[in-house]
Amino acid sequence: MGELFYSILRYEPSIVSGEIINLGAAFYYPDDDYREFYFITKWNRISAFDDTLNIPLMKDLMLDIRDAMGTQLDSPDFNFKKFCAKYNSELYFDESMVFTDVRSEEVSDHIEEIKKMYFQFEYDVANRPNNDAQKKFLRRLLVAKSIDYVRNSPQRGSYGDIITYDYTFGNYGVVFINLNNDKIDNKTMNKVRAWAWNAQNSSTGHRLVVLYDLEDEDRSDVQPALSILKSTAYRIINIHNGFNDVSAILDDVS
Repeated sequence: MGELFYSILRYEPSIVSGEIINLGAAFYYPDDDYREFYFITKWNRISAFDDTLNIPLMKDLMLDIRDAMGTQLDSPDFNFKKFCAKYNSELYFDESMVFTDVRSEEVSDHIEEIKKMYFQFEYDVANRPNNDAQKKFLRRLLVAKSIDYVRNSPQRGSYGDIITYDYTFGNYGVVFINLNNDKIDNKTMNKVRAWAWNAQNSSTGHRLVVLYDLEDEDRSDVQPALSILKSTAYRIINIHNGFNDVSAILDDVS
């Protein structure tokens, strides 16, 4: 087993607005000195995010970053964290993560899994991670940060009822909700209302974190569900755009 390091390249045009988008990812597997820099191909989404951005210039910068990672021949003393730290403006690498359970022959599979989790929009709908895959990835992050957790964690509510979180760790309770259905039906809304009630009436002291998957944040039919969750949960995070904000919560625990 070897270590696989990765860090997500993010673009934050304005600190005031707080809007951030993922542009690429750097990967490093020291056992084989394997290095890879991946960057997005669907630039129309980035143009919509920041219509002032010079896309051709940004594409060239992505190529420069890829070249800067080098190879064992031209950069034998490569240091992953130092490499990522060089970028610290509106374009920066997020906190580096390391998975310690990666076999050499499985590196490409693990990298592909990470790409799908942080760059869903680069994949066709059929190839995007489902709810189960997202839950398994959260477990990997918890293990990577050495955080004790309970999966499918039953907790007793204020009225003796049983509340089952997908995960509990520290003082957080996490639930996954997929909002990408063609139509937000009564079943989905009932689930949203139930978790809103749980958040308001929990006797366990867990802070409810809702990890929802939603490709189009502007869908009018989803707004009631999001409003209900925002008004009651400690945090709601759209993991369609990556697990970056989830990692920030884990940092509060580890």
